[in-house]
Amino acid sequence: MFKIALRNVFRNRRRSLLSFTIIGLGGAMLFLVSGYVADSLTSMEEGMAAGYGHLQIADSGFWDRSEEPAEYLLQPDRVAAIGGILAEQAETVSWTKQLDFTGLVGNADKTAMVLGTGVEIGNTTTDPIDPMLVSGRPVPSEDAREILLGRLLAERLDAEPGDRINIAGFTVTESLNAMTVGVAGAFAFFNVQMEEQMTFVPLSLAQTLLRTDGVDKVIVELSGLDAVEASAAALQASFDATGLGVEVRAWHEIAPYYNEMKTFYEALQGLSTMGVFGLAFFGIMQVLTMSFMERTREVGTIRAVGTKRWQVFSSFVLEAGLLGVLGGILAVGLGFGLGAAVNAANLGWMYPGATEPAPVGVQLALGNAIVPLLVAIVAAVLSAIYPALHAARTNVVKALHYV
Repeated sequence: MFKIALRNVFRNRRRSLLSFTIIGLGGAMLFLVSGYVADSLTSMEEGMAAGYGHLQIADSGFWDRSEEPAEYLLQPDRVAAIGGILAEQAETVSWTKQLDFTGLVGNADKTAMVLGTGVEIGNTTTDPIDPMLVSGRPVPSEDAREILLGRLLAERLDAEPGDRINIAGFTVTESLNAMTVGVAGAFAFFNVQMEEQMTFVPLSLAQTLLRTDGVDKVIVELSGLDAVEASAAALQASFDATGLGVEVRAWHEIAPYYNEMKTFYEALQGLSTMGVFGLAFFGIMQVLTMSFMERTREVGTIRAVGTKRWQVFSSFVLEAGLLGVLGGILAVGLGFGLGAAVNAANLGWMYPGATEPAPVGVQLALGNAIVPLLVAIVAAVLSAIYPALHAARTNVVKALHYV
């Protein structure tokens, strides 16, 4: 039966070529979409985890704070206790402290509101600054009274590296504090709005500005993304046991828009799968229906010599399955080739609000071939069921007289 089905696949080469074309092009498109989604999600996850840290630890009321932020700062004794517990975790690579604030920066001519982040200079747990520098240099040390401005913010203030600028913010006691600092450089960011408002400062400078020894949160780097969930649960259990009153959150719980973007990409892949399945299903069904009708007399002949209806049905369905397998293999090969071409072209696209083109890449992994291959096989087999049933149920006498 297998040999007969395989011969029937290549009996009418023109129709088989049409079926292979439908499956190949549709499956290749689905492979490209799957590879693009996988590449985009991987890049987004790695980028956000690098920027936000794999885990963040803050006071249990920090994430849903509704009153004064100063009430939720982690003082040095709590930070030291957190550091001791982190040192006991095998998956912990490093950790750092961070203090966020809102304030104003300006010079004699212009002023702008900023979202400031105080970071430990020289701590490589998160490195959000150096790779994004477009002018100037990094802040040299924790004691330096220098800051980094977002590129658009620096342009708005006409601030160049080496200029002096004023920065002001409210202290933990709600009094206004200000100081004059130097502009070390400017950095690029992927979002226009954030680039117009962000500034990085040494942690000690942020603490001086806010007049506090505390920090907002502790940022933790782990051995990898696959260790996030287990490490978060283990750390939370340790913190609860010691009564530190802190909460651990994973990067994907903090990163804005991640879940929305993930849902968008999954919907894109789902719609693409449905579209390719529909294209393959109806296209192949039309081809197989014509093919089976032309073989009506053949069906009558083999039925007359004792072939059972289920054998006729099985033969036709097996033929469709082989058509799907071969077409699916063609689709995956074509998809790999087109994906390699896309990657070599170094394409990019500007999404709304972006400052730089987002790269368009296709992940060339065997895992991305599973869906196109399954869609090709399932669509081919299902499309053959109705014409195969019709052929198997054909009256033998009428089939022998069919022209």
